[in-house]
Amino acid sequence: MSQSKYYKNESSLTVFFLTLFQIITGSVEVFIRLKMGERYMTVLRAAWMLIFFSLFGAVMNEFVVAFNTTTMGLFFFTSFVLAIIHAINAKKRHSKNVEIHSYYNGIPIIGFFLSNDIKESTIKSIIEPTILFLLGLILFVVGRYMIYEFYGIGLYLTCVGIIMFIKGQIEYNIQRNNYLDAFDKKIESETLKDALEGKNAADNKGFSLPGPKSSNLENRRSVENMYRSLSPELQKLMTKEPKKEIQMNQNQEPTLENTPEIELSNEIEHIVTPLSTIPNDKKIDRDI
Repeated sequence: MSQSKYYKNESSLTVFFLTLFQIITGSVEVFIRLKMGERYMTVLRAAWMLIFFSLFGAVMNEFVVAFNTTTMGLFFFTSFVLAIIHAINAKKRHSKNVEIHSYYNGIPIIGFFLSNDIKESTIKSIIEPTILFLLGLILFVVGRYMIYEFYGIGLYLTCVGIIMFIKGQIEYNIQRNNYLDAFDKKIESETLKDALEGKNAADNKGFSLPGPKSSNLENRRSVENMYRSLSPELQKLMTKEPKKEIQMNQNQEPTLENTPEIELSNEIEHIVTPLSTIPNDKKIDRDI
């Protein structure tokens, strides 16, 4: 169950449960989130939500009649419609030049009513699940002793609150790992030369490459280039090599040996005039 490079370092089991949790919590997130990413809320995920609703209702109806009520049916239907709307809006953002990460799980509406000092990750992983759990618990008690229609929806929201908390911890851990990967690549690119020269990890930001120290500078550079080539990320972080300058002799044109290919082609374009730019009366006879 691959989900692009975003989850490339996670086990298949983690990705499976995360996807399952996202389908379940998505039934509530469509009510409390805005601007979800294109690959987080898709039409396919909305279809999986509909399948989940059908299976959930069929199985739970064998144990608790409360899940086969008008309130639950209305909740599931509205959730599915909102999921489709979110998916369509996510698709339209590209044409409007609105850039949002495709795996973004949405802006929490409750965040507009809280202090700006509270991080979004805290809202999604702690505050939202807690509110859902307490709201579900209240509706469950009301449905149990007063209005039976609220019994099923209360129990459902209570369970979703717990699942959302678990999902939030998994997502936070994935995002943290992605950050640490990028940070480690930065450190490795900065300290690679010292590591190859045998510098201790404690004196080299914790990075080392155990191995025999080569006294030959050319060999060390060869190993350094080979190590960088193993990681595209490291390759991007490498400092750019200075551009080759055209070596000019006094009162002389550039020579073929030291002229870069692109600059040489520009020189040719200045020397050779295209036929299309020659006046009609001066064009060369192609039959000659």
